[in-house]
Amino acid sequence: MTVFAIPRYMDVQKIHCYHLRIPLRLTFGQANQSTRSSDSIVLHLETTQGEIGYGECGPRTYVSGENALRVRKTLAQLADLIYSQHFAKVSDIQGFVLGLLDEGYGPAAVCALELALLDAWGKVHQQSLWKAFGVNDRNVMPYSGIVPYGKWEKLEPLLKRFRFRQWKFKARTDWHFNAQRIEQLRSLPGMNSAVDSPDGHPAIRLDANGAWSLAQAQHNIEQALAQEVNSFEQAVAVEQEAAARSLTATYGQQARMIADEALVTLQDAQRIIAHKSYNHFNLKLSKNGGIFNALRIANLAHQHGIPCQLGAQYGETSLLSAAGVLFADMLPELTAREGALGTYLLQDDLTATPLMVDKYGKLPKPPTGYGLGVEVDELRLKQYSV
Repeated sequence: MTVFAIPRYMDVQKIHCYHLRIPLRLTFGQANQSTRSSDSIVLHLETTQGEIGYGECGPRTYVSGENALRVRKTLAQLADLIYSQHFAKVSDIQGFVLGLLDEGYGPAAVCALELALLDAWGKVHQQSLWKAFGVNDRNVMPYSGIVPYGKWEKLEPLLKRFRFRQWKFKARTDWHFNAQRIEQLRSLPGMNSAVDSPDGHPAIRLDANGAWSLAQAQHNIEQALAQEVNSFEQAVAVEQEAAARSLTATYGQQARMIADEALVTLQDAQRIIAHKSYNHFNLKLSKNGGIFNALRIANLAHQHGIPCQLGAQYGETSLLSAAGVLFADMLPELTAREGALGTYLLQDDLTATPLMVDKYGKLPKPPTGYGLGVEVDELRLKQYSV
């Protein structure tokens, strides 16, 4: 029997970016975005051993200032530096990507690079990333459903297919709309007019995407609390930190005041904690620069008693979904998890077997195989690239 030696180092010899635009099954609208297609970058990374690693990010100008073009330019700029590295251990990748973030490189670009490096490392060393990170237990918390803007008569037939116990909806400035949406969500199968889901977390969460003024936030929060809804994500714009601090001081004892767009970097987390602007963090791998930096932020939050949830960006493929599963498995204390919607939202995925939840918000089958465990179809990748 021939025994193949596992290389001591992983070296990268080639990278290539794909700008992915997969059509969505419905218009995904929120306060700062409305679209009919995904918008992500997939990084194809080839090692000297011939293994291919894939990473993904969803750049958003309204979050980190990055768009697809900027991510591609950043990764092209980093190419020679990437080729000069020798990655022997996962910790080598960790040190490399955290160093890039600390130097000011964009978090979306670093996320795609980190995931591609980790995926390739797992394949070179014939390990799943769960084994590489020492993760043995699965986080069995069901995923939340996400409801964009839209007329209820169009959304309802889609949403009734599911039995999610937690829903987050994109809120408007108008309380009448938000009150109606709360009532509509409570009428869905599986909700049973619940205030809290069976695990004790809020059954309904509002996401304002920073669209509310201070006065609008106060009105919407007070009205929602009267309806026993107590979770509010990015109530005011990022630059309105004084308003966010005021809202948390006023309502923080009875409500989750969640930082999303305001929480991108480790420095953002440190500032929020120091100023007490929010009392809950929404982590997203693409927004926060990948798994390692999201873990760094989560650990800081834990030290200061701030709970975290795992969010997702619309249009994520199975690559980011798999990374999200790995991240959630490392943090069983998460208060909510989003993503893994696969072809419920996308018309297609990059793999023939999308990683996606069932109608109850549960993953019927965790990722398997080396690296992230996602078998990317190169034909699909090229088909949906622009």
